[in-house]
Amino acid sequence: MTTTQGAGGDWLRNALDLERVLARIREQAETPMGADRVAALAPPLPDPVSAQALGREAETLLALGAGLAGAVRVGRLARRAARGGVLDAGELAGVARTLARTETVRAKAEPGLTPGWAARLGALALPGALREAVERVVAPDGSVRDTASPLLADLRARQRRLWEEIDGILAGILHSPHWAPYLQEPVVTERAGRRVVPVKVGFRNKVAGIVHDQSASGQTVFVEPMAVVDRHNRIALLLREETAEIERLLTELSRAVGAEAPALEAVEEVLADLDVALAGVRYGQGLDGRWPRLGGQRFLIRSGRHPLLQDPVPLDLAVEDRRPVLVITGPNTGGKTVALKTAGLVAALALLGMMVPAAEGTEVPLYTAILADIGDEQSLEQNLSTFASHIARLVPLVRLADAGARPLLALIDEIGAGTDPDEGAALAQALVERLAAAGVHTLVSTHFGRLKLLAYEDPRIQNARVEFDRETLAPTYRLVLGQPGSSHALYIAARLGLDAALVQRARELIGERGQALEGAIEAVGTLTRRLEETERELEARRRDLEAEEAALRARITRWEERRQAEEERLRVQWQAELRRLREEVRRLAAQVEASEGKARFQALEELRRTLREAAPPPPVAGPPGPAPALTVGVRVRIRGFEDPGVVQELAGRTATVEVGGMRIKLPVEELELAEAPAAARPRGGGRTPATAARMARVSPEEDVRGLTVDDALAVVDKFLDNALLLGLDTVRIIHGKGTGTLRRALNAWLAHDPRVAERRLGGPAEGGDGVTVVRLKG
Repeated sequence: MTTTQGAGGDWLRNALDLERVLARIREQAETPMGADRVAALAPPLPDPVSAQALGREAETLLALGAGLAGAVRVGRLARRAARGGVLDAGELAGVARTLARTETVRAKAEPGLTPGWAARLGALALPGALREAVERVVAPDGSVRDTASPLLADLRARQRRLWEEIDGILAGILHSPHWAPYLQEPVVTERAGRRVVPVKVGFRNKVAGIVHDQSASGQTVFVEPMAVVDRHNRIALLLREETAEIERLLTELSRAVGAEAPALEAVEEVLADLDVALAGVRYGQGLDGRWPRLGGQRFLIRSGRHPLLQDPVPLDLAVEDRRPVLVITGPNTGGKTVALKTAGLVAALALLGMMVPAAEGTEVPLYTAILADIGDEQSLEQNLSTFASHIARLVPLVRLADAGARPLLALIDEIGAGTDPDEGAALAQALVERLAAAGVHTLVSTHFGRLKLLAYEDPRIQNARVEFDRETLAPTYRLVLGQPGSSHALYIAARLGLDAALVQRARELIGERGQALEGAIEAVGTLTRRLEETERELEARRRDLEAEEAALRARITRWEERRQAEEERLRVQWQAELRRLREEVRRLAAQVEASEGKARFQALEELRRTLREAAPPPPVAGPPGPAPALTVGVRVRIRGFEDPGVVQELAGRTATVEVGGMRIKLPVEELELAEAPAAARPRGGGRTPATAARMARVSPEEDVRGLTVDDALAVVDKFLDNALLLGLDTVRIIHGKGTGTLRRALNAWLAHDPRVAERRLGGPAEGGDGVTVVRLKG
């Protein structure tokens, strides 16, 4: 993430308050190299899109607990060590700590979540052996470990023993009755690395030892008793040996660090970039910032906020290639400059790959430069007036626009100010027209009336105003797009008590045309405000309707889920009942076959009753009609059933009817004439749960000619169920000859059907190859 100096240099950073914003981001950095890199940032970066992608990944790393606190400039230290410099223990501890932080964050940077940082961190050749070597010698707090070498351990152990002996001797002195009169107080203190006791100055000659210091009052001398002088001397010699050993160890480690200079420089570079990204995310999250959409032809800010203001009023604005210029008008201190700075900061932070203080949906083009003329201080060093300093900052803008640099963002505060108003207004209009023609996205603030009118003449220019409350004489700081604003100078003067005649004279000097213009502007503003209120009401109503619609859809969804659950429950219940009925029909059919005489008739009656219970009520309920006039051979139907039968015998009020290959005796009152053959059953379509009535509509044969294989299998499947339900032993399936595809598919399917005992093609009298005869299992 290299830095570049954007057009406008330090002036741009100050004009947009970017310097102060970067200072706050710098406070979020955890490393010195990251902090320095933040301070040097200037928009735009060479590749803001890639920078933002790394920033988004840094947000993920931050959520995973990644941090770089304690990392140091290992590249700089390595370069010094490579030149022969010796690093102290604290610097070496920083090297080890930085390598540890790098390994930790690299482990968190998974390719699936953070591919950019995973690649950059994964490419680092971390010198693990160097880190281990440093950590063996140096503790995290920067001290050299006792275990750094056997010699160092021995030297320090000998020193500890001598200090213990010294402490014992001095403790004896403090508690000795002989010494008590000479001591100022019974304590041990230290001077020049040697332990001493405070002796009253009058008894100096009573105590054998070396005087190291005297109190400020002169009443106390600090004496090193002779009994410990030799031990102190031996400790001093051991300390010199310890220092030499430590110097040797640090020199060796420094050489090892210098040998890894290229790797450590790469580590510092990556960590600096990562620290910048993490700092930007921390700052952005603190502002409730969002990631803007980069690229495109529209500069769109949604609820933008100046990050340095307390409780800023959100800013909404839009400029695009077809309408690149926005002219902002309104009273002084009304927020025009704040609007320009807010827009500039949003664009600048976006082009640095960072979050912006705005809402979701903010869009920022990939500007090649941001140019700003905000502020009116004079340049005393260059002897420039206010007007001249403005022009000096506009010159590079015009040159870039004329050179075809695209896209550009220009922010101009009080355009044309600082000179004769007529000339300034003319110059301002000429500049605005040039920038509009060049397609430069331009935001200008002004009090010039001719620029307000320009938007009505030039479709490339649009007006905006900062809102002003005429009741409180205070600005609301809200930017209203699409309408010009008034300076309200005369109105404010009159409300504040300026002489009415004076104000009236000022109005006369403005002239009727000027007053008419201001009046028209005010009228447009009033109408626009009313329109906005209506739009807000409609928007609120739309949201309410959407909420109601969503609630209704949710209710429908819940109802549909309950309906489906109920259907599933009934389907399972029906399947269980169907299985029970099949078993019952099989049992009764077997009982009919095994019975004779009255028992057979009773079994048939029970079978008929079971089938009748399984059938639904007839479509039109009512009492049974009169018994029909029957003769042998007439076609009839059993009431409640659709399949016709033929009367075979008549015996008084009892008829024997053959239906579906079965003969059934029943009262003639339960029969009705079948005037025409039953309509062919529908073919095709998906199988639905069969009703009991359709279970009864079965004949010994099924015709599936003309159906697709899937439809034919569905029909045959149902046909076999119904045949078993009625206890049929043998059935015929008419499939036709044709290409043989349907016949082969049916036979392959029947071969695995557990209901089929055997199957064969029909004989010459049965339809030949166009028919399959199936015998069912009992």
